[in-house]
Amino acid sequence: MITDFASREPTIVFPPQWEPSQPALVLPVISGILREWGIRFRQLDLNQRLYRCLIERGEILGKRILENFQSPDTVSSISLFRDRWDALQKIWNLGYDPTGKHSLFSDSLTSPFNSSDPVAWKKVIECPSVLPLLGMLEPDLKALLESGVNTLIFTAISDTQILPSLAIASWLRSARPDLCMVIGGDAFSYRKDLIPRIREILGPLFDDISVTHAESVFLGWRSTCTTSNLRFSLPDWTNIDVSESIAPWVVAPVETARGCPWSRCAFCIHPDRNRSGRGMYYPKPLDLLEQELLRHLSAGRSRIFFVDEAILPGRLDALCGIIEKLPSPISWICYSRLDVGHSPAIFKKARRLGLKKIFWGLESGSDILLKKFNKGTRTETAERILLDCSNAGIASHLFLMTGFPGETGQDRLETISLLRRILPSMDPFGFSWDLFSLKAERGTPLFCHPNEFGAEIRALPPEREFAYQTDLIGNIPTRGEMFRYRESLEETIEAILGPGPGIRHLKLSQDSFHLLLLDRRSSEKNP
Repeated sequence: MITDFASREPTIVFPPQWEPSQPALVLPVISGILREWGIRFRQLDLNQRLYRCLIERGEILGKRILENFQSPDTVSSISLFRDRWDALQKIWNLGYDPTGKHSLFSDSLTSPFNSSDPVAWKKVIECPSVLPLLGMLEPDLKALLESGVNTLIFTAISDTQILPSLAIASWLRSARPDLCMVIGGDAFSYRKDLIPRIREILGPLFDDISVTHAESVFLGWRSTCTTSNLRFSLPDWTNIDVSESIAPWVVAPVETARGCPWSRCAFCIHPDRNRSGRGMYYPKPLDLLEQELLRHLSAGRSRIFFVDEAILPGRLDALCGIIEKLPSPISWICYSRLDVGHSPAIFKKARRLGLKKIFWGLESGSDILLKKFNKGTRTETAERILLDCSNAGIASHLFLMTGFPGETGQDRLETISLLRRILPSMDPFGFSWDLFSLKAERGTPLFCHPNEFGAEIRALPPEREFAYQTDLIGNIPTRGEMFRYRESLEETIEAILGPGPGIRHLKLSQDSFHLLLLDRRSSEKNP
């Protein structure tokens, strides 16, 4: 474990590929930790550099397309947004690999090499140039070496960043064998049980692999943090170039807590679990949160995305109390749970204080499934909350799920029935939804004890040995049934809300765009 960071002046590396539209929170969070502890450091956002490089390669056309997208009128209509966004995606993809073997969009990076395949990991390490991005980033990597760097901290928060991290680290290791390199982030914490096997491959490349909070890494802790010893630092945006983000306006990500306050859903990998498997929740002190929001306002950032897993009713009320005291208004979106404590009064207060949309994990309208998979919510409560939210003027996004073991046609009909009851009250412009197929994710109760849920885990083939999620087999709906369910959902939603246009028609992967589109419509309604 590397602990002597103070004398090393580490460089924090954020590798490709991650959504480039808005700044990633991980850089200011780690920067805040290091600055508070008096550790000198540098930052290198190679993700933004890659996307900017592709714009520059597009020469005049690429720059013009980016300028058009960054214009405020981009979010004035759904059709204009879609046209300009599609044009930008095409520039990135064609510039990344004209042959079509590799592809790059704002929400994905694909290649012949799979991030779940250990053979692919070895191939990329042995020959990093197999990824097109390496050649594009080589000038930045050479400049990094010329700067006299001696310690690099890679943070990979998504699977799409794994292979790029290995390619970049391999190139750097070949050029400078003496470098100290550490890697961590969600892409590795999701694979905690695979770390011994991963170390076999990455041992010669990285000096350490972290599967816990950044605070733990810099203090040298080997075990997962607990509520008592995790101390938040104030995120430091001083050296974050927010102008690199390609959206018309910056939407600043802010966490009010880490982990999930419920942490019991049988299928969810996101809670930070202790050794007993119980999820943990770390609320950020409210005074620190207030300071963070004040800093954003002083820097001219008044659009905020609260990125918590779920803000509980009491926490939402406390957050409103902070926002109410701010010297100028903010506009914001957040995630929450369909818990009984939500009330019309809190929603009306939050709407008055700038809340535009809440993202909800509804999953299903079947109480049988919700209980079986320990969701901790009930359909009756969900219906009441969603209607209260809508009546307060707040838009909703619903995360839905199918493919549960034991799921029946009646379960799916109950979800559709719930939608039929609530959709007439929903804002046709702001409402959106997603449907996911259930997977068994490592470390979850469903993965560890599938028999308790009437399922089995499909054995992973060698080329998917490093996957953090796998398919279930047993009493599972067929692909045809799940496909028809999606069609039924879409038909129901469109029949009630009308042809639009609405945010749901964009099928956005970046939640911050929801806020920009809603903000623009709100300003047009209330000039």
